[in-house]
Amino acid sequence: MTRIYYEASGQDSALIPAAPAGAVDPNAVQAFVRIRLGCERVPQLFETWLLGRPAVSGVWSLNGDFDYEVRLACTTQDDLAAELHAMRRSGAEHTDTCLLLHEVVAGRSTHYEWD
Repeated sequence: MTRIYYEASGQDSALIPAAPAGAVDPNAVQAFVRIRLGCERVPQLFETWLLGRPAVSGVWSLNGDFDYEVRLACTTQDDLAAELHAMRRSGAEHTDTCLLLHEVVAGRSTHYEWD
C-alpha cells in the first residue's frame, strides 16, 4: 500500500513516496521531470500512481504550464527512458526532462577539474 504524506520546507510542500529512508545511489541517473497531465486524467489517481513508482523520490504539484515536477533516480538511462514512457502511458500529455549533474549543498565543498 502506498502512503502519501507531506514534507514541509518553508512554504513549499512535496509529496514524498512512502519508501524506506536512505540515500540515493550516487551512481543513479537522476532527473527532474515536469509533467502536464491530459485533460481526461484524474490528478489524485496520477499522484497515487507516481508515488508507487520505485524510481520516484519526490513529487511537487505546480501551477503554470506544468502540473507536476517529479524527481527520479534510475539505475540506467534505459530505466529513465522506461519511466518517461510509463508516465506518458499513464496520463502525462507532455513531459520536459532535465538530468541532474550534481547537487549543490551548503557546507559541502565540491571541486571540479575542467579540461
